[in-house]
Amino acid sequence: MMMLIIFLITDISMVGIFAGVYGNIAKYREGMLMGVHIPKSELEHPDVKELLQLYKKRKFVLKFPQDNNMALFEESWAKKDYETAFRAMHTLKGVAVNLGFTALYNVSSALTEKLRSQEYDNLDGLIADVKKQYDIVIEAIAALD
Repeated sequence: MMMLIIFLITDISMVGIFAGVYGNIAKYREGMLMGVHIPKSELEHPDVKELLQLYKKRKFVLKFPQDNNMALFEESWAKKDYETAFRAMHTLKGVAVNLGFTALYNVSSALTEKLRSQEYDNLDGLIADVKKQYDIVIEAIAALD
C-alpha cells in the first residue's frame, strides 16, 4: 500500500512538472518562443505566426484518429440512416478543413452536398474516394509518431 502511495505522489508530481515546463512553450517569455530566441519585434512576422498556428494545430492533428465520424458515417450509411450519415460527413468535412486536410475536405464536401440534397443513389465511387483520402490522412498521422 505504501508503494502505491509513493507511486501516486511521484506520478502526480511528474505530471505537474511536465505541465509546468511544456504547457506554456507556445507563449513568448524572456525572448523565447518554443525554445527559440526570437526578437519581440519579429512576433508579428507571418512566418512566426504560421509556425505558431502549425504548432497549435499539431496537437489536434494527432487526435484526429480518435474522431469517430468516419465510422459513424459508414455505420449510418449501411443502415440507410441518411440524416445521421449526413451529420457525420458534415462534421468530418469541417474537421478536415480546420486541420488543413485539403484532399479529404474536397471529397467529403462533395459527398456532404450530395447528402444535403438527398441524392443517395450512385454514391459508391464518391464514398470510396472519401474513405481513400481518410485512410491516407490516418496513415500520414501514424507516420508522425
